[in-house]
Amino acid sequence: MVKIEVETTNEQEVKEAIDVGVDVIMFDNASPSEVKRYLQFVPDQIVTEASGG
Repeated sequence: MVKIEVETTNEQEVKEAIDVGVDVIMFDNASPSEVKRYLQFVPDQIVTEASGG
């Protein structure tokens, strides 16, 4: 099975990734406070990663 991973740079992209059912969301160059905010939207079955600041 192929897993779909997307890089996101803002809240809108995170919500779009969730809506289409990706397997992994990377918060690209997100601050710790942004990551904390984005995680509120992400269901448990979606893996998350963070990069950058």
